[in-house]
Amino acid sequence: ALLKTYAEQVHRFSETVACDYSDATAVVGKLSDAVTRLAEYFGEDASRCQSDQMFANLRRFIDALRASKEKVFRQRRSAAQAEEKSKDRGDRGGSAGGAKDSKEGAGQLLRDHSSRLRAAVGGNSTSEDESESGDEDEYMASFTSPSARK
Repeated sequence: ALLKTYAEQVHRFSETVACDYSDATAVVGKLSDAVTRLAEYFGEDASRCQSDQMFANLRRFIDALRASKEKVFRQRRSAAQAEEKSKDRGDRGGSAGGAKDSKEGAGQLLRDHSSRLRAAVGGNSTSEDESESGDEDEYMASFTSPSARK
């Protein structure tokens, strides 16, 4: 009687495991197809490209992009603050060379942004640690999908 009960339990367990195994196999198959499509999208040979390496590179790229967005936000905020200060000085009788300064500032901003992005994608990210403010959180939230904000 004990052996018969044991055999029934093993049989039920094997049926459950077989069902779980088939579900896991289906998920792995879908994931494999997705990784292959991702590799092909980026022009890589899927048979020579390991998925863990591909995901690590994507993660670095996403981190670099996020860091660049944060840096651009900080630069824009500091440029706006500098502009406000220069307006205050201008109201008090100072000279304003705003158009030339603005063009030079935009050029510098673009150079900084592209060099930062190249360094980060190359794996040499040097993110500056600054405390985040509420304005920055709002700005960064504008880059996320509506479903990710909830």
